[in-house]
Amino acid sequence: MPPRLVLLAWLPIATLAGCAVAFPIPGRGFEGASVRLEPPPLDSANAIRAARAAQARFELTRYGHLPWTWRPAAQRCDEIVGRFCLSFSDEPSDWSPPEEPEAIASARDRLLTWLAAAQRADTGDPWIVGQRVRYLLEGGLADEAARIAAGCAAGRAWCLALEGYVLHARADFAGAEAAFDAALAAMPEDERREWTDVSVLLDPADRRTYRRLAGAERDAFERRYWHLADPFYSQPGNARRSEHFVRHVLIRLNEDARTPDRTRWGSDLSELMLRYGGAAGWERIRQTSPAASMERPSVVTRFQPHGRQFLPGADDVLDTAGLRGDPLAREPRAPRSEYAVPFAERLHVLEPQVALFRRDERALVVAAWEFPADSVSDTTRVEAALVLDGESGMVTTRGSLLGPRGVLAASSPSRKLLLSLEALAGGEERAGRARFSVRAPWPERPAVALSDLLLLDGAVDVPATLDGALSHARPSTQVRSGSRLGVYWEVYAADSTAVQSFVSLSLVRGRMPWTRRLAERLRLRDGTDAIRLQWEERQAGSTVPRGVVLDLTRLEPGRYTLELTVAPVGRPSATAVRELVVVR
Repeated sequence: MPPRLVLLAWLPIATLAGCAVAFPIPGRGFEGASVRLEPPPLDSANAIRAARAAQARFELTRYGHLPWTWRPAAQRCDEIVGRFCLSFSDEPSDWSPPEEPEAIASARDRLLTWLAAAQRADTGDPWIVGQRVRYLLEGGLADEAARIAAGCAAGRAWCLALEGYVLHARADFAGAEAAFDAALAAMPEDERREWTDVSVLLDPADRRTYRRLAGAERDAFERRYWHLADPFYSQPGNARRSEHFVRHVLIRLNEDARTPDRTRWGSDLSELMLRYGGAAGWERIRQTSPAASMERPSVVTRFQPHGRQFLPGADDVLDTAGLRGDPLAREPRAPRSEYAVPFAERLHVLEPQVALFRRDERALVVAAWEFPADSVSDTTRVEAALVLDGESGMVTTRGSLLGPRGVLAASSPSRKLLLSLEALAGGEERAGRARFSVRAPWPERPAVALSDLLLLDGAVDVPATLDGALSHARPSTQVRSGSRLGVYWEVYAADSTAVQSFVSLSLVRGRMPWTRRLAERLRLRDGTDAIRLQWEERQAGSTVPRGVVLDLTRLEPGRYTLELTVAPVGRPSATAVRELVVVR
């Protein structure tokens, strides 16, 4: 599980637990209060001022009906942001947004009546239309919010940004991106630069690298950055990029409005909003002593659970070798930023077996995977996609499969590829992803070349073709000691002339402790740490499929290197290597 975010306000009696931030609330205490106000006349010169007062009263009413929580234990400070202290917990959070009380929903309806009246009085006020869209979305009235945003008359850039906000809330991420791109184009240069700047999302060292870039170099960095941050290439639009712009909208909506915690907005809260998003709920902290019970209860603001850091580092963006591993797999304990994918409450990092084969001038990529044990049932429908992104464009192969494991293959003319394996378990709000760069293992015009080594279940004989091997591909490079392991590969030649070749295949364990080596020499152990095979064969054809089955009965657990070398007479040799792990 990713760590939970904890924010500790640097204000009196501020504390928090879980994914939350706590603040004191000044003024008289009350429980469950609500104020019913009638909209002012449409011709009232004070309509906007009255709407602002109604917004403040609504948040006061919301405060009076918030659920209670116990004061959390003190947390250490991992990072300071302005007035706030960030602390990260290693314990998973079981918090989820509670059902909203009817009193808050009714108060929101009254507020929306006031906002509608104020907008009739001044159709071009950006605060009014923004708050109206905000509270309509909060109340689950997305269709009405879309209508208001489409009829907005508060400036082209702001109105387009509100449209993007609504589309994102409706999970139309492609439409949201298009709206935000149009909004950026309509903004003044300084405002556009503020919205597109990603400094706040970068670690300090990466931030210095980014700020040294200018002009086209910075634009290219940002394009690559958001491309790598896209949670799922197989889904339309880039949800993480549009979420970034939604957070800018939320900053503007909160800068001049009352919130349940009554904290004055500042640059520190803007940074936290850009890094971790808007609130998912609030709770009041129950006092534990008679003296404390006389004080106004503080408010804990909670963020979306199950957030993940999809953002790459500057090295990933600038490295010409490509993405060395999925950013999700090397997520730090204290993530710089988080985002919760709305359709995947649990997101697993997959560890697939990937192998490349040559088909004419294209690279055929095979990916076999499996969800972690007990995470997806055998009857679950999984929508999977293998996405290959190269200089020639993006290629996607999709499959609808049953159960936790599967195999997909896709081909691309590009030799260097960004691979993204994506699997969504329907109805279970679970997803899996693996993303990293791969490169064709053979030279552009080899005399002799080898494909990758594809590991197979060893219960059957090695198939004679790749198509036959795919259904037996292992979902990972982990195998059990005492089992049988199939290995499939292909030999590629510049022509179809028959050639005599010497073939060697070895499975050798990595470095062993000296005690184990001594035990082997003294014959105190029965196991073995290596398998070696050699043979001669005559190969004819431009593509020659081959394979063997290895008996791992006496193999000791550990990390092994599987190495195949083909040495044709009179031609350069070729070698393929695969790392694997043997477990009990």
